[in-house]
Amino acid sequence: MNQLKDAIDYVRDLTNNLKEDYICWIKQYPNRASDIESTVKIISYLLQGRLKTKSTILPELLYCSSNLLAFWHDSLLEIEAHRLTAARVDDWRQQALRNGVAENVIIGGSTKHTGRTFSCKEVHRIKGLLTILEYFEFLLEVSAKQLWGDVGRWIVVLIVQAVKTCLRTALLYRYKVGMIESPALQPFDRKKNVTVNPAVPLPTIAFILKNSGRVVRKIHASPPISSRTWRSPSISNSIAIPRDLPPLRLIAEIIHILRPLSHLLCLGMWGTLSWKPWVVSLAMDISSLHLHGSPQVLRGREKAELSRRTYALLFYLIRSPFYDRFTKRRLLTSLKFLGDKTPLVGPICKMLAEAIPEWQDTYSYVWNDV
Repeated sequence: MNQLKDAIDYVRDLTNNLKEDYICWIKQYPNRASDIESTVKIISYLLQGRLKTKSTILPELLYCSSNLLAFWHDSLLEIEAHRLTAARVDDWRQQALRNGVAENVIIGGSTKHTGRTFSCKEVHRIKGLLTILEYFEFLLEVSAKQLWGDVGRWIVVLIVQAVKTCLRTALLYRYKVGMIESPALQPFDRKKNVTVNPAVPLPTIAFILKNSGRVVRKIHASPPISSRTWRSPSISNSIAIPRDLPPLRLIAEIIHILRPLSHLLCLGMWGTLSWKPWVVSLAMDISSLHLHGSPQVLRGREKAELSRRTYALLFYLIRSPFYDRFTKRRLLTSLKFLGDKTPLVGPICKMLAEAIPEWQDTYSYVWNDV
């Protein structure tokens, strides 16, 4: 019994040591983390469509693992970046105090919005949950289809979309995050050295002007003149900026949030071969984009999100029944022609021709805003 306990303790200590070494290695070489994630994702692409029907869960498992690995790596690197930023801010504050600058000097701005204190930690937690759910939904759908058939598949899809709708609604109404990006928790920019951890209050080194969204550094957080870059401080992508949307833009965001559930309900009423769900979903997307207005009135990240949603309209070309009536024959014929006639691109085109039917059957109804 003692030998078994010693063996368990040895394995636990070895695992912890390997984990700590791996974390230190990732923090020291973030580019290697990206290489690992890309390798796992490429393997999942290569396996898609090449395995038996009952083995399609393996590519989805690998793809989901690559996303979760990237999510974990981003959290490690963000914590490390916050530690470095905190040390740098302390140095700046001490130097400012030696120079006679008051520590609590604030110019303009406010840390409260709409009469409510904004909790970055709660928003970060909800966005993290929403992002993880988006990473898992493909795997959940494929698993449900193999275990319980099409009925189980649609039940799982409906539950996942209902949970996502509730979380997005909470972000929009309770936490006033404005336009909700996809993925909800944006990947950590590994090239930046200055960031703010979402778990600490935003006013540590800067504040955000309410209307323009401009980031302004506080006086006490200014670095020495010799090391200043004269640029605005960088704010982590995971921090949401509270903003009350105008009425029309609020309606536009509500339409965007309700679109997946509306599409699924229409599919249940009229079936997958009917044009009505396709038309309803497309009309909701176009209405949402139109109500958001001109990109000139939006902030930088809002412009990027609106642009992404506009390009996402192209995915209607691969959604049934449009795909079955128009896109399928032309696309597969073109890939087959390229596969037979081009020596270098041919193998890739043949692989795509084998995988596209499976991708279309799975991904055309999973609304994770790709």
